Amino acid sequence: MELDVCFGADLPAYATVQIDVEDGATREQIVEKIKAFANSEQFNEVGFDVEWAWMDSLRIVDARCGELHLVEDVPLQPSPYDAGQLLQKFLNGHISLDALVKSAGAVLLLDCTAKESWRRTLQLPGAEPVEVSFTCRAGATREERDVAFVRALAAVARIVEAEPERESQAAEAAAEVAK
Repeated sequence: MELDVCFGADLPAYATVQIDVEDGATREQIVEKIKAFANSEQFNEVGFDVEWAWMDSLRIVDARCGELHLVEDVPLQPSPYDAGQLLQKFLNGHISLDALVKSAGAVLLLDCTAKESWRRTLQLPGAEPVEVSFTCRAGATREERDVAFVRALAAVARIVEAEPERESQAAEAAAEVAK
């Protein structure tokens, strides 16, 4: 079977153009002038020079046999652009840390296939220690292991979420302690 395979890669490309701005223009005025040029018809005629030495994020766009699509969108190299998008989703609360790690594995940024087993103990003053076992990916960060530990704790204990403390409450409590 003969396949038609379309590869994709991200390449930096550079172009230098001359844009006239008024003498004494502020930084904001200069940026606005450049943005206006980038959104003009003239910009479509700018010739970019591709920097082949910096090619990255190689991927299979698709592989076909005739009209039959057999493979689509498979990363062959890590993609730093995907990492930024995933991190932004995590920071905005749209995905969990676990989903961030799994997604990073899917785009070849992390090896999520190898797992490690861990055992940790929670010791609170005046209470019996609670020991739990859990697994997470090999090479996991401390934060990933902490999340896995808390999940394992939640499986054997009940976690009660308290209301967030207001700043004024924290200041009042600190003043009380200082007396």
